[in-house]
Amino acid sequence: MNRRVLIVDDVPEVLDAIEEILSDSFEIHRAESGKEALDVSQRCGPFALVLTDNDMPGMSGIEFLLVMQRRWPDTTRIMLTGRADYAAAIQALHEGAVFRFLTKPAEAKAVVEAIQDGVTRYEKIAAERLLTEQLQFSRESLLDMNSTLERRLDDQLARIRRIHEFSFELKNAHTLDAVAKTTAETCAGLFPGRGLTISFEDEMFRRTVEENHGEISDHVVDLALSGLEGTIGCLKVDTFDNRGTVLSEGDREILNALASLAGVAANSQVLRRERERAQHATIYALARLAEERDDETARHLERVSDYCRLIAIGMRENGHEVETITDAWIEDIALAAPLHDIGKVGIPDAILLKPAKLTEVEWGTMKAHTTIGAETLRNVLESAGELGFLRMAYEISWCHHERWDGAGYPRGIQGEEIPLAARIVALADVYDALTTRRPYKEPWTHEDSVAYIREQRGAQFDSRVVDAFLQNERRADEIRALKADMPEDFRATSERSA
Repeated sequence: MNRRVLIVDDVPEVLDAIEEILSDSFEIHRAESGKEALDVSQRCGPFALVLTDNDMPGMSGIEFLLVMQRRWPDTTRIMLTGRADYAAAIQALHEGAVFRFLTKPAEAKAVVEAIQDGVTRYEKIAAERLLTEQLQFSRESLLDMNSTLERRLDDQLARIRRIHEFSFELKNAHTLDAVAKTTAETCAGLFPGRGLTISFEDEMFRRTVEENHGEISDHVVDLALSGLEGTIGCLKVDTFDNRGTVLSEGDREILNALASLAGVAANSQVLRRERERAQHATIYALARLAEERDDETARHLERVSDYCRLIAIGMRENGHEVETITDAWIEDIALAAPLHDIGKVGIPDAILLKPAKLTEVEWGTMKAHTTIGAETLRNVLESAGELGFLRMAYEISWCHHERWDGAGYPRGIQGEEIPLAARIVALADVYDALTTRRPYKEPWTHEDSVAYIREQRGAQFDSRVVDAFLQNERRADEIRALKADMPEDFRATSERSA
């Protein structure tokens, strides 16, 4: 409780008399001028009340109280005035500078009552101000709490929406790597500042969201195989983020939900991959049969597959078809390329193995291997479903003898009407045919074969496919050497090139 009172008068005897009256009930401070009183207020204030004479040298009492009103508006202000200053006192009262004024000579009882009323007024104002501040603080606290709750609710709803989106994104993840990347991106968004690792079997995908500081421990969630015993992989998330915030129980439940969804998606991809491998093995065996009937070998299929992979990667590095040529697409073309001549199983031996030049009718029959192969693979697609490499193999089988300039067969389509995978296989197949020994011809040198391919840029072959091959032609030559049908075949072409 503030019971400090400042009395101001230029007559010390007056100050002594008032102090004697008030000192038992109040803490009294005194000053003999308005300027001194302002200094005392600055040092010792705020005061509950100031009592001042009006008629003082320098700053008058009214001037002093007006300054007090501006600086310490809650302090109660009382003025002593003689009858000659009565009008000025009334003006000060109307202007709000004075709470009350006393006329000289004032009785002690009147002075005490006025001081007591003024201090009571000050205490009431102070109490009301404190209550107002407390109410304002409570209001702001409630607003902050409400804002915090709304923010937390928004965060939780956003998390729920993100998990819902995650389940749909997993439907478009067609490889284990895509499942891992989708899961990692979702975890990074929901749990920023935490390192995380996702692994599937022997295929590892790792993403560190932010570097953590201090001691790290992992919260490990197993990705369970759906309907099978064991696990398909593991999701590890740092228990503490880079600010030291620990995973909450709610966070762990969300991680378990993400792991469950990712585990189901990964399991589907494993099963799909196994199914594709089994189907590819069967179809690849048919392709081997077709090649063997044509005096070609399994190494021809391997080489064509490797050349296609080399060209596809080169095209992507050159900035061509980057949205199409994904890692999964490259794997699909490597699987699909060996099936390009599967239609040869439907060509009679008399034509397929004829050492002499084919007649026009025979050549027409030979060309039919493209449509036979396409029809065969179309029937497989209808029974096995839309597997990526089978759809690509169907397009390759049908179109790998089409030419960029439209002079190919069986349909004479041109340019980008020809599927991209077929354009790549067309070049890879020609390069291997040129550099390989056949009953009717000796193998060309690598250099002569590259020269022919360069000449056919924009005519037989897509220019971008040719450029990607030429940039990697030394690597193609290494593949040819490594996977030559017979060692002497490679030595023979090498000697001729030398």
